[in-house]
Amino acid sequence: MMHYLHQGKRRALKRSLILYTVILVVATLVIFLFNRFAFKTSEDKIFRICLAVSLLVYFCFVGRSWYSYKYGLKNQTPYYGSGTYIAYYRCSKCRSLHGGIYGEGATKYLINNKKCVHDWQAINKEEFGRRFEELENFIYAHYD
Repeated sequence: MMHYLHQGKRRALKRSLILYTVILVVATLVIFLFNRFAFKTSEDKIFRICLAVSLLVYFCFVGRSWYSYKYGLKNQTPYYGSGTYIAYYRCSKCRSLHGGIYGEGATKYLINNKKCVHDWQAINKEEFGRRFEELENFIYAHYD
């Protein structure tokens, strides 16, 4: 199960890097053409400034993607767009649960603490069902 999680994270990182690189190349081309034909100037000062800003934004997005790949984002679910698979996860820090058919079907989840940076660990279906019932009963008993 964890293999699919890491494989999906890798695919998501590769896709985002490709997307950001294509956007950077297109932005560079647009800035270059805009500098040449809109301003009708041969000076590269505007082009260099715009390119520096574009590169700064590019590296911010790449850094965010890398951080997401390495550490995960706050309250990010275990699914990373890696196809269809069945898996069940729980957070060891706040006892949140997330599981089901990822990529195609319905998933069940109970997130206990919205501020927790979840540490998802794979569990089996029986343990997921048991813990889900326990948490559901606990929640209904205390909020009714």
